[in-house]
Amino acid sequence: MGRMFAMALLVFLIAGRVSAEPPKNQQLLTPKLAALAFVHAMELNDMPGFQAVTLGAEDDYKLFEPLLGMVGSAKQLEKAAREQFGKAGRVIVRDSPAVGLEVQVQESDVQVTGDRAILRHKGQEKDDPLTIRKTAEGWKVDLTAIQNREQMSAAAPGMKKMQDALTLTTSDIRAARFKTAEEAEQVLLKRMKMAAEK
Repeated sequence: MGRMFAMALLVFLIAGRVSAEPPKNQQLLTPKLAALAFVHAMELNDMPGFQAVTLGAEDDYKLFEPLLGMVGSAKQLEKAAREQFGKAGRVIVRDSPAVGLEVQVQESDVQVTGDRAILRHKGQEKDDPLTIRKTAEGWKVDLTAIQNREQMSAAAPGMKKMQDALTLTTSDIRAARFKTAEEAEQVLLKRMKMAAEK
């Protein structure tokens, strides 16, 4: 009797532990959560994480690689600016390509039709929308549906130069080479302008 009780207790505890764990793909439960996971992977410049929340082939991931690098560098700049200058650090990142991505997703409208969802940012209905598809693992951003592929490919060298400007400025901030956030912002703007002109 005591042994059966102990076994029953063990089974109960194991079952309780399993049910208490969140689903592994919780970030893919809804189209909007999937879009946020897509943005977070870019902000971390995390290609394996990016691949886990998207649908695409090798060419699609190669196309997005420069964007991940640039957005990831912008997010690192934002972190360094806030650590070094506190609230004043916001001026440095206000023109950053990573600022507002999460907010844009949160404020977007989602239209779901069966296993397909379209996410459009409010007020920008003409822009290339984000297509999200339902899979066995949950909702994932469909990179194969991206239409502005030629523009993204053409912009890749510029994104790499922008990434370099952001990374250099981040290093300078962390090395305390700027006395104020405004000084850092001016240097960043100059570097970004030079990156855009090359």
